[in-house]
Amino acid sequence: MNVVGLSLATPLGLSAAATQRACAAGISRAEVLEQVPRRPTAVRLATLPELLNREDRMLALVGHNVQALMAALPAGHEAKIRCHLAVPASGPTFARDRWLAGLLRVAGLARLEVHRDRCVEAGRVGFFQALRDAYAGITDVRGPAYAVVGAVDSLVDPASLASLAEAGLLLDGHNPDGVIPGEAAGFVVLANTAAVAGRRAEVQARLAALAFARDPVPADERTPYAAVGLTAVFRELRGHPAVGDRRVDRVLTCQPGASFWAHEFAAAYLRTAGMMPEPLDHRGLAGSLGDVGCAAGVCQLALALHAFAPAPWRHVAALRRIVVYAAAEHDCAGCLLVHPKEAA
Repeated sequence: MNVVGLSLATPLGLSAAATQRACAAGISRAEVLEQVPRRPTAVRLATLPELLNREDRMLALVGHNVQALMAALPAGHEAKIRCHLAVPASGPTFARDRWLAGLLRVAGLARLEVHRDRCVEAGRVGFFQALRDAYAGITDVRGPAYAVVGAVDSLVDPASLASLAEAGLLLDGHNPDGVIPGEAAGFVVLANTAAVAGRRAEVQARLAALAFARDPVPADERTPYAAVGLTAVFRELRGHPAVGDRRVDRVLTCQPGASFWAHEFAAAYLRTAGMMPEPLDHRGLAGSLGDVGCAAGVCQLALALHAFAPAPWRHVAALRRIVVYAAAEHDCAGCLLVHPKEAA
């Protein structure tokens, strides 16, 4: 499966290029929210009203993607392109069907076919499940040549901040292991082999493999850190021919910076050290974008594409193989992204 287009909107930039460069430079927009009780640290898009609710912030973030996304879609392709979406689980701050009704009114999305059955509510793992669903569609000989996979989330609206504070999950002076809430939305355009062979699309990366596993023990009960599910994901990716007896160049995590997830990765890393970068190159989003919830996968995919792209100022070769992974209470997922020339 080939990645042929990308759009992204985050507090670091309303384009993929702006966010990619800002993250690479180590820039952060984290700020202490003085007007919110408990003064949490968060990363939010400054142009959106502070009191905007979660659903409206998510719609606004999608709206900032429209122009770049439409430009990334294949020219001359008349049929609507299926859109698979990773969204938060429905709850007090988000109602999927109501939000989708608002999404259908966003100007400029007419070329996308959006349907509730192609929305995945699975937290950080949701983006990978949406990739899997899209892959199944475009590799079917009777299916379409293209698909769009998006992910959007916001954790900085007043209700979400209050919920995180009540649960004791925010980073503050009393909880150094808490999260910095953030928000983001992004879309990737995928094409099958036939579309690429016809030179109707320029490949930015190849999605060589997807892996999924389920940990038998929920996250809040895993002691010691067995990382059964994450280890299974890494082992499956290690067995792919694109890795073979070589190492990947970088590992990108969708998890927030809490120590639990660091211990989980350490356990899985030690069991699959033969695949891991040496020295270890393991990067998260917490320092730049904070915790962007189920949008973390598309943000990390964007950073992988940036690492693959040629740049005249680089003094080292572009990376060739990157692993992106995510975990939830039970479910774990990961993908292997390969430089297009390496895959060929």
